[in-house]
Amino acid sequence: MGGAIYESKTDNNAATVDYTDRLQFIGHEEGRIRFKSENSSLQYDYMLKDHLGNVRMVLTEEQQTIYYPAATLEGTYSPTGAQVNSMVNHEKRFYSIDNTKVTLETSITSWSPPEETVANTKLYYNHNNIPPALPNPNYPIGVVPVQTTGSANLYKLNATSNKTGLEFIIKVMAGDKIDILGKSYFSNTGTVNNANSTLLDLFTLMTSLLTAPANGIGAKGLSASQLTTLNTGMVPSSFFRGANGETTTIPKAYINYIFLDEQFKFAGGSASRVGTNDQVKDHWITDAALLQNIPVPKNGYLFVYVSNESNFEVFFDNLQVIHKPGPILEETHYYPFGLTMAGISSQAAKGTDYAENKKGFNGNELQSKEFSDLSGLAWYDFNARTYDPQTGRFMQIDPLADEGEQESLSPYHFSENNPIRYNDPDGRCANCATAGIGAVVGGLIGGGIEIASQLYNNGSVSNWSAVGGAALQGVVTGAAAGFTGGASLFTTAAVSGGANVVGGAANRAIQGQGTTLTNVVTDATVGAVLGAGGKMVGNAVSNGTNNLSNSAKGKLGEAVTEIKYGAQGYKSAGNDVVKTGGKTVTGRQAEARFDHKMTNVFTGKKITVESKFNTSGFTKNQSTVIKNGYNVVVDRTTSNGLGNAANAATVGTGVGVDAQRNKRP
Repeated sequence: MGGAIYESKTDNNAATVDYTDRLQFIGHEEGRIRFKSENSSLQYDYMLKDHLGNVRMVLTEEQQTIYYPAATLEGTYSPTGAQVNSMVNHEKRFYSIDNTKVTLETSITSWSPPEETVANTKLYYNHNNIPPALPNPNYPIGVVPVQTTGSANLYKLNATSNKTGLEFIIKVMAGDKIDILGKSYFSNTGTVNNANSTLLDLFTLMTSLLTAPANGIGAKGLSASQLTTLNTGMVPSSFFRGANGETTTIPKAYINYIFLDEQFKFAGGSASRVGTNDQVKDHWITDAALLQNIPVPKNGYLFVYVSNESNFEVFFDNLQVIHKPGPILEETHYYPFGLTMAGISSQAAKGTDYAENKKGFNGNELQSKEFSDLSGLAWYDFNARTYDPQTGRFMQIDPLADEGEQESLSPYHFSENNPIRYNDPDGRCANCATAGIGAVVGGLIGGGIEIASQLYNNGSVSNWSAVGGAALQGVVTGAAAGFTGGASLFTTAAVSGGANVVGGAANRAIQGQGTTLTNVVTDATVGAVLGAGGKMVGNAVSNGTNNLSNSAKGKLGEAVTEIKYGAQGYKSAGNDVVKTGGKTVTGRQAEARFDHKMTNVFTGKKITVESKFNTSGFTKNQSTVIKNGYNVVVDRTTSNGLGNAANAATVGTGVGVDAQRNKRP
């Protein structure tokens, strides 16, 4: 309705809410405005597309903070069956909690006396004071005990029985920020060395990873053995401390975090060690540099856990993760025929209040999850017909099957079975786009030559029918050149010859002339020559530009961008230099440099445009800036595109000159 998408939902599931005509989003040229029903707000999402119109990334302006519950371990633990409304039962949905390791403070000999006080660090509550206005939120109504109750339980680790615990996993995206909070306690004044330590190994760590609830990695079907194989030699030895040779009185016990990428390989991590004997350490405050505002390096997963490789007891409490999502909602890569490359594509974890983005390949809408079990056909709506990216075939007959040199192909084909060279954005004709460009170029050149001829000979333009005829002949023959951009030389010549016959006849008809057999033969011959010549020129330009040095390709792409955007009223002020927020190896501020900082001389609109040639990608700094939400328009020039333009320009110029034969005196 006017670009606004509404949805009604009714089902028999008592756990879901039915609704009628709820606004989902409003589309706009750069993306959509998404309605968030939980707070009745509007959130702006932007879709970054490549040169084919494929949606490659969805960015959002929405800023949110997700507060996962702290592992307070308080209340009655229900192993199975009916669940008591307790804090620990809610927390076990997020953390791997072994109830046999939950320990009362009063059972720890060294805990008291003296009496718990703030001064001796042992008096604290079932929260980490985050956020200050409502610490440790989002528990069920009526939960027992409550967040403001003093802590009574801790989680025990001893390397002789359980080296890890409280495992936690969430999906994260590059650009997200993480805070990790928690407390630890131990009592020890003796020596800690290899003799009284037990080494944690990679397989045991990966086994513990799979015990985390709501496990996105486990849902992929990976085993601990497979994860071990993937990460052998990648997880630093600093995460395995049992045999590190140190001699100290501080246990080898830590709050740890590890990032895994989409291929489940180690992508970074660190740890915060326990503190001072007989003191409760607040890790988030004491080790702020390690645990506050941790940047997520890659799309993938965050694994948080506590560990102890010393052969005596260490206790942890109030472990908590705070997730601050960045701007990236989705990053998608495609195979040539449109199937998503699932292994390197990624989506942020989204709540139930998120209106799913269905725009994907060629910018078209994916029709999926239409069945009651949330499965579906997974076909794209290409407007003219539907397309199955799994088979690379349309599901209905091409409405233009007898046009564009497609007669020899299946009426269900996509992009003439060659998506590297052609594109078919609406399901009607793989060459329609290049044909349209050829028609425009041919028409402009054909009509322009006639106008120039009249101005040169007469000083004014008086014979507009001749201008219209020359332009029409250029449109017809130029379109044919575009249609046959990927065809053989013989086919191109034949089609161009036939098109010039039609164009010449139309030209003469506009001027009130008839067409003779001689005209037909001449038009066919001239058209064939022009088609073959245009084809050879186009191939030469395509091959020549493809063989340029990378530097020359870059300069050529920048020049083409300035011409294209200059025609729209934009003027370039040079490079746009943006700080990434990081540092170079020499300690200076890292910068991303984009080719054009442009301003529209008519509207004042400012845009940043990056010129790319063929398949060239972004630099590391450019990718960082874009992932952080900086808006950049990508203008991609291709060798094939320049070749097609040269082909159309050659044919258009020839047709414009040839049209002079058909001008009525």
